[in-house]
Amino acid sequence: MANTGTKLRLAFDQPQKIESTLIKRYADISALVQFMTFRKNVWFGSIKLLKNESLDGETIPVTVANCYWKDEFQHEPVRDNVRRIRFDSLGAEVLAKLYNLIEKRNSKDEPFSVGFIPQSSKDTCCVSRQQLKDVCTALEVEKSAQDIEPANSGPLKELKQSIKKLIKESRVENFPSQTGSTPINGNISHWNGPAAELDYSLYKQREDSIKPLLKDLGIEQLTEDDIQGVIRMRNDFAHTGTTSSNDLTAEKVIVLMGIIYSSILSRCGCSDEEISGFIEIGLLTTQLTIRDPRQKLEPHDSERSPVCTPRRSAR
Repeated sequence: MANTGTKLRLAFDQPQKIESTLIKRYADISALVQFMTFRKNVWFGSIKLLKNESLDGETIPVTVANCYWKDEFQHEPVRDNVRRIRFDSLGAEVLAKLYNLIEKRNSKDEPFSVGFIPQSSKDTCCVSRQQLKDVCTALEVEKSAQDIEPANSGPLKELKQSIKKLIKESRVENFPSQTGSTPINGNISHWNGPAAELDYSLYKQREDSIKPLLKDLGIEQLTEDDIQGVIRMRNDFAHTGTTSSNDLTAEKVIVLMGIIYSSILSRCGCSDEEISGFIEIGLLTTQLTIRDPRQKLEPHDSERSPVCTPRRSAR
């Protein structure tokens, strides 16, 4: 990983079961480092189990075991230390909130989704089908977490609230039941408006913080039509398995990744200025270069096969 020379220590107030705790915490810390380096291919110099021992009236952590993990990928040279989020660049409260989001990433209360992070540096030369799906999924998560509403949504929002209130107040002898009212509330949740419109609202909310990304990619402004094009591409793949794409679309996908990162960091308490600084150092667009169209891509499976290639890619 790029955060070299960093030691992370997790302390517990109560005794823990080694197997379940170690696996869960390893996955959580890995996900945290993946987010901060924008690479899934991360590893650790050492993993140790410590136990507090009392020595001369003082409590000292003593190493009781060294742990070894079999990685499913080949280690690559660490990413440039400058072009990632450093642990010491996040305040304690922000880092704690980010870790809490990751720890509860599969819960409905604290949604968190960044499956689009590339496996390694060589995977940044293109946008794959799976990344396209993961980006759209993450956008849905962030729109929900940020409570994004479409423009002029006042009357519709009031209508939804009044219907939910009516259902709640009209229950007589448990009718409609909680189970029966769930589909109704689920249908109401889809009244927010077209996905592209809501995605654009999220973009406008986070626009100031991702301006360095737009500049790096040579994009003056992201439009609702741009977002609709990405969604259409995802839908084409989902329903027909084919689509027409171009380099410009890939760059729009990268901008959407930036919006997701910005939204997550803002939920953790980062200011727009801080987020802009992380993006400006090249977290998502490091060492942008023109890709030779004759360059042979590494083999991918069907889900990871290239959909479209940015004119400039991150290394």
